[in-house]
Amino acid sequence: MQNEMDITPLEAKVNTDSSLELTELLARFGLEGFRPLQKEAITAVLRGKDSLVLMPTGGGKSLCYQLPSLALNGCTVVVSPLIALMKDQADSVNKKLKREHYAHVLNSSISAGKQTEIKAKVHEGETKLIYVSPEWLSVEGNQAFLDSIDVPLIAIDEAHCVSEWGHDFRPEYRNIRKYLSGLSNQPTIICLTATATPFVQQDIIDNLKLKDVNVFKASFNRPNLSYFIKPKLPQAALHQAIAKEVLKHPQETGIIYCMYRKTTEEVAEMLQNNGIKAMAYHGGLPTKERMEVQNAFTSGKVHVVVATIAFGMGIDKADVRFVIHHDLPKSIENYYQETGRAGRDGKPSRCLGFYSEKDVKSYARRFKDLNEGERQRASQLLESMHDFVLSGTCRRAFVLRYFGEKVEHNSCLENNTCDNCAQKYETTDLQEMAKEILSWMNNNTPKGASKKMIQTLLLGRTTPAITTAKFEESSVFGLGKTLRPNSIRELIEMALNVGVLQRDPSNPLNVLPGKWSNENLSPSSFSVSLQQRVDRPKASNEATFHQDLYDMLKASCKRKAESLNIPSFLMFSDAALKETATYLPTTPENFLAVQGVSDRKSRKFGQFVLPIVQQFTKDNDLEANLSIQTKGVMKKSAQKVKLIEMIDKKMTLDALEGFLGVDQDYVINELETIVMAGTKLNVQHLFSEEVDEELYDEMWDFYRGLEEDQLGPFEEEFDEEEIPEHILRLVRLQFHAMHGL
Repeated sequence: MQNEMDITPLEAKVNTDSSLELTELLARFGLEGFRPLQKEAITAVLRGKDSLVLMPTGGGKSLCYQLPSLALNGCTVVVSPLIALMKDQADSVNKKLKREHYAHVLNSSISAGKQTEIKAKVHEGETKLIYVSPEWLSVEGNQAFLDSIDVPLIAIDEAHCVSEWGHDFRPEYRNIRKYLSGLSNQPTIICLTATATPFVQQDIIDNLKLKDVNVFKASFNRPNLSYFIKPKLPQAALHQAIAKEVLKHPQETGIIYCMYRKTTEEVAEMLQNNGIKAMAYHGGLPTKERMEVQNAFTSGKVHVVVATIAFGMGIDKADVRFVIHHDLPKSIENYYQETGRAGRDGKPSRCLGFYSEKDVKSYARRFKDLNEGERQRASQLLESMHDFVLSGTCRRAFVLRYFGEKVEHNSCLENNTCDNCAQKYETTDLQEMAKEILSWMNNNTPKGASKKMIQTLLLGRTTPAITTAKFEESSVFGLGKTLRPNSIRELIEMALNVGVLQRDPSNPLNVLPGKWSNENLSPSSFSVSLQQRVDRPKASNEATFHQDLYDMLKASCKRKAESLNIPSFLMFSDAALKETATYLPTTPENFLAVQGVSDRKSRKFGQFVLPIVQQFTKDNDLEANLSIQTKGVMKKSAQKVKLIEMIDKKMTLDALEGFLGVDQDYVINELETIVMAGTKLNVQHLFSEEVDEELYDEMWDFYRGLEEDQLGPFEEEFDEEEIPEHILRLVRLQFHAMHGL
C-alpha cells in the first residue's frame, strides 16, 4: 500500500476567486474545526492527489469531498450505493450552504425530464456537487455528459463495495474504473469507507488504479463506546432483557437491530407495551411509512427504532446512546458500522449484542443460494464474527486487530468498557508458539498457508491435505490443543499484528511468514500473549429454572398427547415448557408471554399446565418472574392476511417469495409464525412434487415418535431421499398445521 500518511496539518491556501483559507470554507458548513485527518485529506485532494480515506462512522468522511467541491472549478461527482439516502445527503449540503441547487441527485429514481434540468444547472455552474449510483455511471449517455463538463474530483463513498472481499460487495462498483477511463480528462479520485481490512484497502487501490495514492487512516477505536456480548436467551427472557436495557436509558435514543422484518415488529410492539416510544423499520414498509419513522426518530418524537440493517445509514443523529443487536450481525464490518451509529457526539454510549448458534445456521442457509466464490467470502466474514462473539479477549482489541490496527496500549483493560475486560482474566504467554509457527512456515510453506490449516495443525486435527503433506509429523501439530479454537485464531491475528506473520496480498484467507527469519529471532523481538476471561460466557437466565416443575409439566403434556395420538411437543414445545418452569406464569395473560404459546393453545391446553404451576408456586412460596410484559397482541397484518389467501389459492413458493420480496427462508419463517399463532394452513402443495403421500405418511410416523421437535433427526432419517432442507421445514410445518392443536 502506498504513501500511508499521518500528515502534519498544512496551512494551504485554496485557489478560489476570493482566496479563502480552508478554515473559512469550513465555517460555511457551520463547523469550527476539523476532525482528525479531515484537513490533511482535503489538502491532498486540492493538490490533485488520489486518496483513500478510512474514518470510523461519524468521523466526518463526507466533508472530505463536500468542502473541496466549493474550492474546485467544475462539478464534483459522488458515487454512492445508497440511492434511498442520496437525496437526504444532497438536501443536507444545500441546507448547510443555504443554496437550493448546490447539490443534486442523478439516479434511476429521477425522471428523465428532471435529470435534464439538473444537467443544465451543472453546465451553468449553479450545481457543483452531484450524487450518482454506479449503475447510473454505466449508461453511455451519462458518461458522455460527464465528459462534456469539468469534473475535477470523483468521490467514491462506501468504497469497500469495490472489493469482492468487502462486506457489501457491489459488482457495479468493480466497473467504476472502466467507466471513468473513458473520460477525456482524468479527475482526482478520493475513496472513503469506515470499514475495510488491510486486504480490502489494497484491493480498492488496485481495482481503481489509484496513482501515487495517499492513505489517510484514522484510528478505528471508538473510546466512548462500551461493548457487551451475551448469549441469546429464550424469546420471553430475551424480550425482558432488551426492555430492561432500554429502560436504563429513559428518554434517550437508541437503535435495535434484528435479522428479520417480523422480529422488528414484535420487539417494537413489546417495547410499546412497556411505555417506550418505539417504532419498527424495515424494507417491507411503504416508502412513506419508512420516511415517517425516520423523521420521528431524527426529530426525537420516537426514542427507539427497531430495524433491519437498512436503518441508520447516513442518518445524522449524534446522540444515540445505545445500540442493541437482537441477532448476530453477519460480519465484523456490519457490527462495527452499526454500533458506530452510537455516541457520535463523543459521549459514553453502550453497545449490547445477543447471539446464538441458531443465528449462524440461519445465515449459512442463506449462503447456500450464493455462487461458490460469494459463499466462501460470506462464510469467512461470518466466521470472523462468530470468533468475535465467542472470544474471551478484549472486544475492542479484537476489532482493532481485525482492521489491521496495531494495539500498543489498550485502555479498555483499565476502564472495563467491554464485558471481557470487566471480568477477571488470565494471561497466557504465546511467544514460543508464535516462533514455532514462523519456523514451521519458513521450512514448509514459505509461499503461505491458510489460517484454517494452521489452526487445524495447532489443534492436532487431521484433514486429507494435512495427511497428504505428512504435516502430522511436524513440530506444530497439536502444539495448541490445550487452547480453544477461537484462541488460536486470535493468536494468528496477534502474530500478524506484531509482524511475525504477514497477510497474503493475493488472498485474505492466507498468511505468509513475517519479517523475521529463524536466525534473528530473540526473546525481545516481539511479545504475543493472550488475555482471556477466566469465566466463559454462559447462556443463563436471571430467573431460576425449576427442574422438578418441568418434569411435572412434561409428564402432564405427554399423558394428554398419548390420548390424542400426537407427539407431546405439538401441544407445547420443550422450549415452552422450560420457559414456563423458569418464569412461572400463573395466569392466562402471563402464559401468553411464553415462547410458542398462542391464544388458541392457551385456551385449549392451559388447563394441563397452569394449575400445576399455580400449585407449585403456592407450595414453594414463589411468584411469577415475568415482571415485564414481553409479548404484544398478535396482529393479522394485511401482509399476513394476503399470505394466508395465497396459500388457500395454492400459490407456489416462488409466487410467495415474489409477493414478499424475500427469500424462501423468510417466507417459511412467516408461515411458521402464522401457524404457531393458531391459524390452520394447508401447505402440502408447496412440497407435493418432492414428497408423495406414501413418503409423507412415513415421515409422519417417524415424526410422531420423536421426543423433541427438531429438524436434525428428520434430515438424518431421510437423507437418502435427498430432500432439500426447506422442503423438510415445510413438511414439519404441515405437521404442526394439520395435527397441532
